[in-house]
Amino acid sequence: MDSGLSPVHGSTVIEGAGTVRNVLIVAQLPPPVHGAAVVNQMVVNSSVLRRHFNVRVIPIDATTELSEIRKFSVRKVLRTFRMLTRVMHCLIRDRPDLAYLTLAPKGFAFYRDAVVVALFRLWRTPHVLHLHGRGMKLAHTGV
Repeated sequence: MDSGLSPVHGSTVIEGAGTVRNVLIVAQLPPPVHGAAVVNQMVVNSSVLRRHFNVRVIPIDATTELSEIRKFSVRKVLRTFRMLTRVMHCLIRDRPDLAYLTLAPKGFAFYRDAVVVALFRLWRTPHVLHLHGRGMKLAHTGV
């Protein structure tokens, strides 16, 4: 029976990469609660995704309060290093077939995410970058 959805029967094939079974998701998750974090939480909690893939989630958790966003703190830097260490550990130990990262459009978070992408490339892990649209106009105009 055709459901109209893409055929995903236990795996997805990416040209040149073979069968995708183990997926690493690196994404902002609540708290704090904001649009991107809520959408990411829905992706992470997807029963369809978990039914078809082995999913490992590493939260981008530098902030826990909305008031901390776009503000520098040593605590955020330390949490960022902890997250980067977790990503490296997962890439070395689990060797995911695919990595998914929600990319920040600007600021320190953009550079943090660039380091994550560099790690994916260093370990030759195919990756999908999801750029949420909020902040794009501001990043483009420099405001």
